Amino acid sequence: MAGIEDKIGPRIRQLRRRANLSQAELAKASRLAVETISRYERGALTPGLSSLEAMAKAMRIPLTSFFAEGQKKPDLPPDILKIVNRLKDEEASTIRRAYRVIAAMLS
Repeated sequence: MAGIEDKIGPRIRQLRRRANLSQAELAKASRLAVETISRYERGALTPGLSSLEAMAKAMRIPLTSFFAEGQKKPDLPPDILKIVNRLKDEEASTIRRAYRVIAAMLS
């Protein structure tokens, strides 16, 4: 059975792709080197808690997402998912405006 060290790299890659971010974008947002992100994803380096926290904040996901398994991927196009992820910290009026735009695009 694979330990967490064997699972964390692929999980970081999965979450980064789900957030529609490149390694460079994640590196910049989390203040880590691109090579560090690459090494994490390949399993050549195991991230510490501070790095996981930085990446979670950059992707706007809970820290526990790195350890959750079997979660269903949202049935949203990647571009829409990226918008949704960026709206998480916005004010309600901004979210309502974005919702109306997205709803109009999908109808």
